[in-house]
Amino acid sequence: MGAQFWSVYVPAGMEPLEAARATFEQIDVVNRMLAAYPDAFAFAATADDVERLHREGRIASLIGIEGGYSIAESMGLLRQFFEAGVRYMTLTHSATTSWADSATDAPQHDGLTPFGEAVVREMNRLGMLVDLSHVSEATMMDAMRVSAAPVIFSHSSARAVTRPPAQCARQRAAPDARGRRGGHGHLRAGLRERGCAGPRRGHGGRAGAAAIAQPG
Repeated sequence: MGAQFWSVYVPAGMEPLEAARATFEQIDVVNRMLAAYPDAFAFAATADDVERLHREGRIASLIGIEGGYSIAESMGLLRQFFEAGVRYMTLTHSATTSWADSATDAPQHDGLTPFGEAVVREMNRLGMLVDLSHVSEATMMDAMRVSAAPVIFSHSSARAVTRPPAQCARQRAAPDARGRRGGHGHLRAGLRERGCAGPRRGHGGRAGAAAIAQPG
């Protein structure tokens, strides 16, 4: 493995400002882990960092936020997370936010609100990847329409390969939208049939790893 993202996940049920604080604490956990194991891991903020660390034989460690509620409806917080090393953000997690619909919650906005579209544009400007796992199909389409940069689906499956179960009827699996939107990006291949059915594991407010494959 040459590089991986550490997902600084906090539960979607947190109040936004509490989630922002907890997310910064998760970033601190990642930084302390990297400091504890410098021979194995090192922080990476750019593609050049990833290539350099790979040549050095260390795992390049990037940081991603899994849930846009962590920015507490604040562009300032979004920018501060970028300054703290965050290089991707999943627009929603299991719950719809005030500005984006989730695939596993009741839709409220038919996709992104104007603020949500502004978030995508600001992520483009900063150089932060827009992650569309967990979002509703309408949010996917809005984000791909607005984004000037390729998007990613960090842990979704192609719908033609892995059909979402009944609990995910709002299309957590990604449709083939490239032809309709002219977009490009990265989609992780998932082989599990029960993508969001049954109990979740590994999400106790702790930093979790999500490896991102580079297209060949």
